[in-house]
Amino acid sequence: NSLIRKIGVYFYFLFFEVLIWWLPAFYILRKKLYTNERSILIFTGIVLCSIPLYRYGLWNDFVGRCSMPALFLLFAFVWRAYSAANFRWRLLFFSLLALSSMTPLAQSIGSFRTAHYSLKMNPPKFEQISDLPAFSVSFSLDQFVAKSTTFFYKYLAKQKAEIQNNNEQNHTIIQK
Repeated sequence: NSLIRKIGVYFYFLFFEVLIWWLPAFYILRKKLYTNERSILIFTGIVLCSIPLYRYGLWNDFVGRCSMPALFLLFAFVWRAYSAANFRWRLLFFSLLALSSMTPLAQSIGSFRTAHYSLKMNPPKFEQISDLPAFSVSFSLDQFVAKSTTFFYKYLAKQKAEIQNNNEQNHTIIQK
């Protein structure tokens, strides 16, 4: 059941995040692209379909960050397809854009209302997020990518007090 649900979520994501833009662009540009451009468009689709399979971070930050170059290429191809399209295809692209902007618009309006109609960039209080459902990220403030004992956090990203203590110890050693 869990595997079937994950596969369903994956295909839902692919359809509404990638294929809904990639398929019309490919259809319109299929005879207008050079071979190397078509290869880039196909490779862009493959990259955007494969990146969500690797999970990194509680919110799968890897998808959001690593897909940006491929999304930019997809945008360029969609713009090119829009420019080459007839009125009906342009209307489809405009409708997709309008529908795609509804969720961020609704989220922005909700945040604006929650902040009493002012621009506040404060994170939510722990009490507001501590009772999120189990299928969600239950503690968004607890996100981490690696343990504090890894090389990066042990040596490169030390806490300020640790750095000061180490500097004091090093200074004492040098004076002796």
